[in-house]
Amino acid sequence: MPHLLGLMFILAFLAALLGALGLSWKPIAFLSAVCVLCVVGPLVWEYACKAPFYRKANELEEELDGTRRAALLERPDFWEGAVLWDLMDQSEREMNGKLAAAHRENRDYREYVETWVHEIKTPIATARLALENYPGPLADRMEEALFAIDGYVEQALFYARSGAVERDYLVRAMSLRDAVRRTVGKYARPLIAAGFALELGDWEATVYTDAKWVEFILGQLIINAIQYHGPSPKLSFSCAILPQAVELTVADNGPGIPKSDLPRIFQKGFTGENGRTLGKRSTGLGLYLVAQLCARLGLNVRALCPETGGTAMVLTFPRGEFHLPGKES
Repeated sequence: MPHLLGLMFILAFLAALLGALGLSWKPIAFLSAVCVLCVVGPLVWEYACKAPFYRKANELEEELDGTRRAALLERPDFWEGAVLWDLMDQSEREMNGKLAAAHRENRDYREYVETWVHEIKTPIATARLALENYPGPLADRMEEALFAIDGYVEQALFYARSGAVERDYLVRAMSLRDAVRRTVGKYARPLIAAGFALELGDWEATVYTDAKWVEFILGQLIINAIQYHGPSPKLSFSCAILPQAVELTVADNGPGIPKSDLPRIFQKGFTGENGRTLGKRSTGLGLYLVAQLCARLGLNVRALCPETGGTAMVLTFPRGEFHLPGKES
């Protein structure tokens, strides 16, 4: 634009000067046209040569979000385009190198956490075996502490793996009732110690998902019920088979969740009013992991606070055509 304004100013100045010298308007118009063609022609040709490169670079910027655009662009032969291409190529190579290093570091850290978790389970199991030889109140308190440690270790393991759940799961037909029974059996000792009354109900349902991850999710819900139980605690499991989904409800009769906390209970690190007022130590990771794993497994989780009190966590397992007879494959 400044070039065109400068050209217009020069043409106006020359036309006025030639007119003052007595030249007629026809030669003035001819000279002005020649000047315009000599200046505008090269600009149009340069635009036609450079526009495709910048247009494609802009399209790749929007589509690829900063990933190896230079590799998909041919290096132009005009100077400023070549400089831009070289800078783009260099910056993208450096960025990809840093991303690759970050991925390697993250993978190494995750592998270290998984190895540490497997190693720490051995001394935990050894301590439990030793406590069995010395029954009594002290052993019971130590068992509670070991149970808490084991829960945190499980959280660490599944937190490390949760980012790569798509590479660590196996979807197959699973009896939801059997998964509940296995999980309840795993936490039988702390449930009995807390005096829980269990209601498993008379129901049966088959869902298609990964049993290991689902049992971890159920375990986190049971841990929360144990941690925040009240007098005469109860824990019930009920199931509803809907046309498009199977819903499993895990309900307790604890203090419940304040309505102001409900929108945030699945946020990372959120402990809520109960975590502050009831004196319960919490990492705020349990329900966060539950929500993350449900999202990755294609499940849905929501929390309800019935008017009768307590908390109800509802897990929804979608149903598709493969749930129908003859569709299992």
